[in-house]
Amino acid sequence: MRNIYLFPLALAAVSACNQLRNEEPISEEAAKRNQPFFTVDSGVDTFLKIKIEVSNKLNPGTGKCELSSKGKYFVKDLSGPEDGYYKVTLANTIPGCKFATGFVFAEHITPSQPPSGYCQKSWEEAQIMDYTTFDAYNNKSYATSANPESKTLMGSAEHKDRTMCERARALKHCFEKAVKADEPTAIKFRNWAKARNINPVLALMAKTQQETKLGILPDSCSNGNCNGIGIGQIITAIDQNGNKIDDSHPAWRGITHNILTNLKYSVRVVAAKTDMSNSLWDLAFYYNGSPEHQNAYASNVVSFYGQLQKCPL
Repeated sequence: MRNIYLFPLALAAVSACNQLRNEEPISEEAAKRNQPFFTVDSGVDTFLKIKIEVSNKLNPGTGKCELSSKGKYFVKDLSGPEDGYYKVTLANTIPGCKFATGFVFAEHITPSQPPSGYCQKSWEEAQIMDYTTFDAYNNKSYATSANPESKTLMGSAEHKDRTMCERARALKHCFEKAVKADEPTAIKFRNWAKARNINPVLALMAKTQQETKLGILPDSCSNGNCNGIGIGQIITAIDQNGNKIDDSHPAWRGITHNILTNLKYSVRVVAAKTDMSNSLWDLAFYYNGSPEHQNAYASNVVSFYGQLQKCPL
C-alpha cells in the first residue's frame, strides 16, 4: 500500500527554506552558460505581439514590435508552439518596445534550443514524464536514452538556477491549464477565488512555491513513506468528483511523473478545502492540516502570493 505522511521535521525544514526573497541571485555558473536565442529566418520582418492577433490590428510599440529579418534575439524563456505561436520573453527589450513578453509566429523563427515541452499533455492524454523519470516511492528510475532525466523539470539545471519569478513564468501555462480545466473541482476553485478577488492561478503557484519551490525540491520517500508526491506534493489524491482514489490506483504514476496531472490533482485537493475557507490564508491553513505547522504554512503561502503578484508574468 502507498503510505504518504507528513514528516513534521521535514516539513518544518521545507517551511524554513522556502521563505525566499522575491529576487534570488542567479549563480555565476548559470550566467556563463550560452543563453538561448531565436533567429528570424522567414526572409521577411515579423513581429513580437502582445497577444495573438492580426498584426494590422495592433499598435506599434504597445501591441507589436518589429523583429528584423535574419535577426538574432536572446530570450529568458521560450515555450510552445501553441496555436501556431511561440511565447517568448526577450532577455533585452527592443528599442521603442513597451513589452518583453509576447508571441511570435512559429513559422518565422528558429529557436536555438528545443522549447519547453512541459505540460503539453496530461498523463491521461499521453504518458509523458515531464516532471521526473524517477519514482521515489518505488525507488525506480524510468529514464532511457530517448527520455533522460535531464529533459525533465527535476533534471533541468536551468530551472534550478531561475528566480522564483522566472520559474513561475516558465510554468505559468501549466498552472493555467490545471486551474481552467473543465471539471467540477476546478470550477469550484475558480468560483471560490473569484468571489474573494483572488487570482486562482497565483494562489496555486504560491502553494506550490511553498511545497517544492515551484519544482526544484524532489520527493522525499523512505521505506514506503513519502512527504508528498510531485510538484504539488500530493498526499491524498481525489478524482474529479471529489472521491479519494486508492493507494494502489494507477493514477499515482501520472501524479508522480507528469506536471499537469499533478497540478490537476492539486486543484482537486485545494477545492475540497474551500468549503471551510474564507481567505487564501484559511485555504492554506486547512490544506496543510498539521497543527504544528499550519500557521507558518499559511503565512508563507500568503507571502508568496504577494510576491508573485509583483512578478512580470
